[in-house]
Amino acid sequence: MVILADSDVLRVCAASCLLEYLPPALGVAPAEIHPLSALRHQFRSQALQSKYGPGVCQRSLQFLASVGRPVEALVRSVDSSEAEALAKCEKEIQSGEAAILMATRTLRQYRVVTGDKRCLRTLAAATTLAAIRFRMEGRVLCLAQVLRLIVGEIGAGNVVNALKLAQGVEGSVDAILRRGPDASRFLGALDDQIANLRAETGNLLVPGI
Repeated sequence: MVILADSDVLRVCAASCLLEYLPPALGVAPAEIHPLSALRHQFRSQALQSKYGPGVCQRSLQFLASVGRPVEALVRSVDSSEAEALAKCEKEIQSGEAAILMATRTLRQYRVVTGDKRCLRTLAAATTLAAIRFRMEGRVLCLAQVLRLIVGEIGAGNVVNALKLAQGVEGSVDAILRRGPDASRFLGALDDQIANLRAETGNLLVPGI
C-alpha cells in the first residue's frame, strides 16, 4: 500500500508527538508513507523550529528519514488535460495537493492522507476533475479519520492529551478540541467532522472510518 501524505496531517502529528503511531494506525511500514518534498525543508526552517520547538523538528526529521520517496518522485507520467484542469484550480488546489492527485494516475494500491478540505471540496465539485475524482473514490483519509485510526492504537484519552501539545499551534487541532476537549466528547467531534466532510465530498473518503 502506498500512502500519499500531505504536509498538513504530518505537521499535526508532529506537533502532537503522534508521528510514531501513524504507520501502525495506517497499517503500513514507514517506507510506504510518501510525504511532499517540501516538508523536510519546513522542519529545518527557523520558522517551524520557532513554532514547534527544535526537539519536535528533530524528531520529525528522524521520522522523515525512515519514510519513502517524496510524492513528486511518484509522478511517473502527466496527463496534459488533467494538469491543465488542476492549473485552473490553483487557488483551491495548491501545488503539493496537485502533485498528490497526479501521482494517483499510475498507482493501484494507494490511499491519500490529507487535511486540505478545500482541495477535497473542489475535487468533488469540479466537472473538469471527474477522472481524478473517479479513481480516488474511497481512497482518501481526512485528518479526523487519521486521528480516529490513531485512537485505535493508543486510546482517545492519549490522543486528546497529545493534541493539547499542538493547541494554539495548529488551527485544525484547535477546531477539534473546541468540539471534543476530553475523551468522552472527542470521538463524537471526530465523527461529526468526518460525516460533514463526507456529505460535502461524495464518495472520496474511505468508508467505514
